[in-house]
Amino acid sequence: MTIKNYETDLLIIGLVIGSIILGFGIGFIAEPGFYIIIPINSAGIEMTIVILLIVISTIVASLIMGYLLGPLFLWIHKQIMGRRMEYLIQEKPEPEIIKLTFKSFFPALLAVHLALLFGINQNIIEAVVVDPNGIFAPLLTVLIIIIVSSFLSFAVFSPIWFLIDSGIIYSNRESVKSKRDPIELRSVGSWYMNELKGYAAIAVVISYITFFIEMIIYFGPAMDMTAPLVLLLFPFIIMVLGLPSVLILEATVNHRKRFMIKFAEKSGINKRIGDPLKEI
Repeated sequence: MTIKNYETDLLIIGLVIGSIILGFGIGFIAEPGFYIIIPINSAGIEMTIVILLIVISTIVASLIMGYLLGPLFLWIHKQIMGRRMEYLIQEKPEPEIIKLTFKSFFPALLAVHLALLFGINQNIIEAVVVDPNGIFAPLLTVLIIIIVSSFLSFAVFSPIWFLIDSGIIYSNRESVKSKRDPIELRSVGSWYMNELKGYAAIAVVISYITFFIEMIIYFGPAMDMTAPLVLLLFPFIIMVLGLPSVLILEATVNHRKRFMIKFAEKSGINKRIGDPLKEI
């Protein structure tokens, strides 16, 4: 597959991200700069830079870290689960239509969770924001931290997508030969995905609650609910900003599959199957 297969998706994603940039950029164009660490005295330009850096960080993490960590994740799985497991490569025809919409949602949740852990830290706020006592200071701090946390989040999810797309699966068939337990078949990537989705969903809720409580303590009676309400939109904004990386991963799916399967074969995973319900 190539980008040409996703021209409509690319257009829609471009329009949505462009709207986000325009909304933030034009909305703050008359405001002085928010950040100490960005040497531009224009909040509108700063917001544009931050948004673009988030998009770039997700793209770089998804591509580079997927190739670096995909083999490592497979190796770790074999060390933890694989002593009595049988590994196979499932050969499945490519679907005609791929839905990309929500694939970046859980990485967005994890990115927001990681950013919230540090967004209320007084030392970080003072180092990052021009007005550390402003009602939006924690919100602005979280936003700038999301550049880094998005990279980390997509760096963790990317190798999982590599594994899922490659069709590497495992079965407990050998280990249950002398037991009444049923034969189970699972994707290696899905094993990681289920664990990480659960963590991201629970952790972000806890982080939000903790963050809001800390903001109430931080500001006291001067607390303004606008900032927390805007913060609730962050997972959805990051999800949209992460879609270009998802689109690029889809466009490079064949190369990524060959890469992971080649590593799997070197690791001794050589058996291939089609429909596992018929062949296992």
